[in-house]
Parts: sequence; C-alpha cells; structure tokens
Amino acid sequence: MELLWLCGLGQFTSVNSFFGIDFEYEKCYICLQVILSIMKLFIVLEIIFLSVYGYSQSANVIVHKDSRLDNFIKQRGMIIPTATSPQMSGYRIQLIFDSNKKIVDDARSKFIIQHPKVDTYISYNAPHFTLKVGDFRSKQDAEKIKDELMRDFPTCFIVKETINLPRID
Repeated sequence: MELLWLCGLGQFTSVNSFFGIDFEYEKCYICLQVILSIMKLFIVLEIIFLSVYGYSQSANVIVHKDSRLDNFIKQRGMIIPTATSPQMSGYRIQLIFDSNKKIVDDARSKFIIQHPKVDTYISYNAPHFTLKVGDFRSKQDAEKIKDELMRDFPTCFIVKETINLPRID
C-alpha cells in the first residue's frame, strides 16, 4: 500500500482510504519513502523532458570578419607547413631541464654557437622547460656529440624519442 500526505489536512492516509477503506499509518518513515519516490520520478521525467525539448533550439550565426584575416591565414599556412615531416624512432640529447626560461634560452644560444647545424627543441611541461638537441638515428651518433658537450653541459644525457629525419648536409 502506498501512503499519501493529504494536502492541508496534516494527516497520513493510505491510497485505500480514497476508495472507502480507512487504514491510517503513523510511521513517517514510510511516508517519506513514498514522497522521495515520487520526487525521484518527477526529477527523472523533468530530465527526460529537458533533454528532449531543451536542445531543440536552432539559430543562425553570421560572422562578420575582415577579409585580411583570410589572407593572413593563407600566408601563415605557406610560411609554416603542416606537421607532415617524416618521423622515426631515434635519439636526442637533453641538455638542460629548468623552470627558468631565460636559463634554457641562454643554453640554447650557447649550443647554437657551437653547433649551428644541429636542431634544437624546447618543450614545456609545467613548470619546467626542457632543451633537447639533435635528431640522431643511432645512439653512437648521439654519444659523439654528447662527449663534446660534457664540458659545457655536464648534466646532459641521451633520450630515446621520435625524431624528425636528420638533415642531409
């Protein structure tokens, strides 16, 4: 039997009392369970209603933009090609790992002066910057450069990574 709270009367009564059978219950716990069940049902129905009818809106958006933006995007695409450079598994040398970008930039400048044909890569993984250099196919190639760098960068070490194909110079 389900229990109902009669509006305004402040009494608990059963569903059967509406049909002429009078059973009174005094346990609030059972009545609260019924009220919670009804509330859950209404919440579920409301969620279903909102999900079906709440997102059925449609609108048109008109974007007003300067034509120079399209030209800029085209020029930028010509200057910086998409990331289609072939890559492979290889090695790089990690020179420095620091949270101060200026220190990393100074180390990069120092390295470029010594080895202008070797590519450098700065990555940021909060809160640290990492400077890695080179695209070496074998660990032996990386070891040669690492031995030269140990004097200026004593903490450098070799890292296995996906690299760009090395230059043919």
